[in-house]
Amino acid sequence: MHSNTVLSCSRILRGLAIAAGVLLVAMPAVRAQDADRPVDVEFASFFEQGAAEEPVPAFARVRFEEGGLRLVRVDGTAEDVGFNAPVYPGDRIETAERQRAELQLPDGSLLRIDRLTWLRLASLADPSTGSSAVTVIALERGSIQADVPRPAGGDAFRVDTPSASVYPLEPSAFRVDVGAHDVVKVSVEYGRVEVAGEGASRIVYGGERLRVMRGRSPGRPYAYNALIRDRFDDWVRQRDDVYRMHAARGPEYEALPEEVRPYYGELSSNGRWVYLDDLGWAWVPSVDDDDWAPYSYGYWDDGPYGPVWVPVETWGWPVYRYGRWHFSIGIGWTWIPGRIFRPAHVYWYYGPSWVGWVPIDVWGWPVYVGPRFGVVWHDPFFDPLPWVFVDYHHFWHTPVHVHRLPRHKIVPRDLRRGVIAREAVIPPRSARHTRGNARSVGVRDLDGSRIYRRASELARTRPAVARRAADLPRDVDPGELRRLRGARSVRAPEGRAGRSLGVRDDGSTARRATGRATGRDGASRAVRPDGRRRVEDGADRGSRGEPGARARG
Repeated sequence: MHSNTVLSCSRILRGLAIAAGVLLVAMPAVRAQDADRPVDVEFASFFEQGAAEEPVPAFARVRFEEGGLRLVRVDGTAEDVGFNAPVYPGDRIETAERQRAELQLPDGSLLRIDRLTWLRLASLADPSTGSSAVTVIALERGSIQADVPRPAGGDAFRVDTPSASVYPLEPSAFRVDVGAHDVVKVSVEYGRVEVAGEGASRIVYGGERLRVMRGRSPGRPYAYNALIRDRFDDWVRQRDDVYRMHAARGPEYEALPEEVRPYYGELSSNGRWVYLDDLGWAWVPSVDDDDWAPYSYGYWDDGPYGPVWVPVETWGWPVYRYGRWHFSIGIGWTWIPGRIFRPAHVYWYYGPSWVGWVPIDVWGWPVYVGPRFGVVWHDPFFDPLPWVFVDYHHFWHTPVHVHRLPRHKIVPRDLRRGVIAREAVIPPRSARHTRGNARSVGVRDLDGSRIYRRASELARTRPAVARRAADLPRDVDPGELRRLRGARSVRAPEGRAGRSLGVRDDGSTARRATGRATGRDGASRAVRPDGRRRVEDGADRGSRGEPGARARG
């Protein structure tokens, strides 16, 4: 079935008839055709609880890189990464002479990194949790440009340097350079930022610049010519032009959760928005591969909260971090926006020989597409289209679509020997393998028998988290199926310094800093005098997005 081909009337009727007999995994409970068999309450509870996923702290992504990019992870492992690679709090970035990069942070901020720059993501604010966490960029040397749409009054975003700290006070774009002898230069393109040094702080407005020397108070802001640019400025302008290319906002924008809005333009440039009567607004990707399905093109990264799906699709970051996937007859694959951030929204399969995964649908069950003519497993639980299986020793290897097992090699009888789980029991890699032109550092092959034993133990001790595939019901009572599906047809959730004052010529004032301190995030910074830590809703500037290549087979 082509994912975006409208089925004929006869095929739709035929598909619905078959689906009524095999559609199992999208329901909270099913009943055997044998009248003596009760509804499997434990099975229902297993998937019911699966609908309420716990969020994890959000992390950043590499949105663009030029000439390569090297990350030094918290554990000290160096890794060469590319587009859509995750970047976690504590990671260091060191660009070489021919390298530049652009990161997108969880709050929608963009961080552009110049050549020969060293920095660390000391911490990242997560707007979805409502916590008081602060985004802290520790810039040791080099140049960065930050575009911050939601600074929360200056308390949720900060750039620390050896000589000063920079706080955007409103939606702002600014550049920070750390030069020889730790001389810091701050240039504001638009907005308003506060620069806190030793003993004082200054407010800098759009079109102004100031310098700070180590151990000194910030100098007086002065106007600069924005048309006099260097190569990094030109590169930032090019990235801005790409990022701002998107369609005008439609009615679907207001329905998006706040966490997803920064990606609106990126999604609009690579798909279309449709309204589904029972689910609300949904996004349909533009893909060229007839056999495309979610979680099929990409690789698994070893993250601090379990395996992280890293897509090769340029638009893939938001649709695998937020929301759920759904298959609509006549439309194909659609993504329903959500606000819970996860490394991946999947159910896992652990068998004696294979590991597999399948997207979670909007009701909290494994996605079920229905009949696929020409590919039949004769098993109602495992739909051949959305499920992906690989050998254990290929799990950490890239890309998945190269190593996935062909459907004709999957024997449903063997699948019933495995375990279905919501938790990932995949152990971390002993060493991260590198990609691109980086040297290979080796990857530990997974011990399939050990993982299978762990998953089986999980199924015995925590049945609400894992379930043996052999125990899953195989038969469906169509009447019970329709009743339960109607009860669960709901719309996807929508989102949600010192004693004296530095005086400017225009009479405005800025708070001074009294010294330096090391915060809980470990970053050294200039201390602001009022000590306030408020978290407010930042100004919601228009989302911007970048069109990218379509998924390829």
